[in-house]
Amino acid sequence: MIDRFIREGYSIGASKAWLFSRCLKRSDLIVVSKHIDDETLKKMFTQRADTIDRAIRMALAKQGENAQIILLKNGSDMIPRFEGR
Repeated sequence: MIDRFIREGYSIGASKAWLFSRCLKRSDLIVVSKHIDDETLKKMFTQRADTIDRAIRMALAKQGENAQIILLKNGSDMIPRFEGR
C-alpha cells in the first residue's frame, strides 16, 4: 500500500476532509480552543467553546440530559470508529 501511495500519490488533506465530513453527518462537533476564531469554525460546520465544561454544557443544552458525549484529546490526530452505527 505504501508503494502504491508513493507511485500514485496520496493526499492526507483530502482523506481527512472526507472523514471529517462523514463524522459531521452523524454528530455535532464542538472544538475546545482559544486559538481558533468562531468564523473559521463556522465555515467548518463546528462550534467553539473556551473550556471542556462549556462544551459539555453546550452539548447537553442541544441534545438533552441523555446525550452521548465523547471527548477526544488531540481529536484531529484520531479517526474515531463507532461500533453498531
